[in-house]
Amino acid sequence: MFEPDIRLARYDRLINAVVAQFFHKKFKPNAFLKICFLNLNTLLEFINKSLMNYVNYKY
Repeated sequence: MFEPDIRLARYDRLINAVVAQFFHKKFKPNAFLKICFLNLNTLLEFINKSLMNYVNYKY
């Protein structure tokens, strides 16, 4: 069973807020922009986990 990630909803709101700072309040960020942000976050989490695994293995 897939558990929905609460953080994704938080990032969705955060991205909307960030984009609203640069554009008019009426502007809605498109799906492509959201996907870029979410993929970046996933990549950073993956790198972080990889580094932690490497450190735990090495020391």
